[in-house]
Formats: sequence, structure tokens, C-alpha cells
Amino acid sequence: AEMVGRVGIELFLMDKKDLAKQVLDKGATGVQPAMTALWLGLNPDKGEPENTPHVSPPSEKGKLGVTREARLAYAEGFALQGKFADALKVADLQGANSNDRLEALALIAAAALAMNKLDDAGPLLESIPGIIKNEMKGPPPSAWLLARIAELATIAKKTELAATMLESIKDDEVRAWAKLDMIRVKLAAQTKQKADDSLLDALAEPKNAPLAAGLARAEIARHQAALGDSAYQRSVEIMAKGMIRPFGYAGTALGTQDRKMK
Repeated sequence: AEMVGRVGIELFLMDKKDLAKQVLDKGATGVQPAMTALWLGLNPDKGEPENTPHVSPPSEKGKLGVTREARLAYAEGFALQGKFADALKVADLQGANSNDRLEALALIAAAALAMNKLDDAGPLLESIPGIIKNEMKGPPPSAWLLARIAELATIAKKTELAATMLESIKDDEVRAWAKLDMIRVKLAAQTKQKADDSLLDALAEPKNAPLAAGLARAEIARHQAALGDSAYQRSVEIMAKGMIRPFGYAGTALGTQDRKMK
């Protein structure tokens, strides 16, 4: 149900609300944060979910404060409604695990960026390093959550923040995947500009994450081919055999198709 809800939210943010509603109707029995957030996004004037099972509204009653499910569901749900101040209030409610708060902030920032609300996303993202340094209690932030925040910072063009998040990721493999996501974001922003191979410097050690390194080369080869850079084929042909060169060939083939479809 959580994955179904996540698909629905992606459709919602693509402004395909009719399809998002179909997803909600098919997965309405799932009591999961994403499903409730989707319901809130699709029903901004109906208050709290009724009739179908959903995550209960946030409450600070009890020793542990608001539950993780309620924090994530309603923080993202209010963000999908464009009510970012209300979303932040939910994200900042007292809770037992600071990781939940960071995850809620990332969900709000992602929604804001998808809606081109940079003024809302930017300050929110910039507050995260301070929260991690001064307010985190319990286990350290998840490496994958830090990777997601680094990706969002790249989308928001917060270069220093993205670098700070990368440095905070202790797992080499997760860090490599975060760098790959950042490369994809940068390439997506260069619609008419050829890629610089220096982007690959971030993944200069494929032994730590060979698949991420291969996919990075595929992304760059695809970008160059889509722009009609036939000369890049030579760069592909001298890539290391085995794990790397096939990705270069695949990227070139896909980029050629992209160009023909324009």
C-alpha cells in the first residue's frame, strides 16, 4: 500500500490527478502514510479522511509524541495541498525519533520542488544540517535519507548543501548512488548543453559501486547522443571492457532514440 501510494503521489505531482485518484481508489484499504498523504492532496477541502482506513491525524498525546506514520502522512499531505506552513508544523511536532522529522522535511521539500516552490524548499533544506548537528537524538540519519536530501539540494541548486550531505554519508556504496542521482539532475538541467566528463570524477572509483559507476557513464553517453554528439562514440569505445563499456554503448543507443523522438 505504501508503494501504491507513492506511485499515486508521483502522478499527482505530474498533474495527472485523474490517474492519481484511480491509484487511490485501488489501494484505499492500505493504512500507510503515502496513501493518506495522497488522499489529502486530492481532497484539500474535505478535512480529515473519512470512511476508508487511513492514518489517524497527528496527536502529541502520550509519552512518545506523534507517531511516525502520522508525521509523514500529514506533513506530506499538507505539502501536496500547498500548505507548507501547516506541513512544517506537523514535521516539527514532538516525536521519539529525529530521523522521522528529517524524513518529513525531505517529503515536504520534494513536493515544494515538484511544484516549483523554490522559496519554500530552499530554506527548509538549508535548515537540515543544523538539525542534524544540534538536535538529532537517537540513531544517526539513514544513509539513504541523506542521499535523498543531497539529490533534493542539487535540484534546488544548493551546491554546498549537497556536498555537505554527501560528506555525511559514511557508506561508500550509498554515497556513490547519491552521486549518480546528482549527475542525473545536472544532466536534466542541461537540455542544450553537452555534458562535461568531469561529472564522472565523482565516481572515479567504480570498485566501491560498479553499477552506479556504469550507469553514470550510460547517462552521460545518452545525454551526448541525444544532443547529436557522434564524436562521443570514440570515448565510449575506449571505456574499460566488461562492466563499464556496455553501459556506454547502451547510453549511446538510448540517446540516439531520444534524439529521433524529439
